[in-house]
Amino acid sequence: MDRPATVGADGSSASMRALDWAADEVALHGLPLRILHASVWERFEGATLAEDLSDVAERA
Repeated sequence: MDRPATVGADGSSASMRALDWAADEVALHGLPLRILHASVWERFEGATLAEDLSDVAERA
């Protein structure tokens, strides 16, 4: 097999362990590793977004 191994990570402890395992495996076999990261993307629109951003700027 010469194609890269692929592992998904979402930041959870279980996915980080899977990533560690995959990295060890590809190192043993001399293969490339492709890491896919997943996260929740929420859509924000309208006045609520503008209000939230001003709060962040003030805290910073």
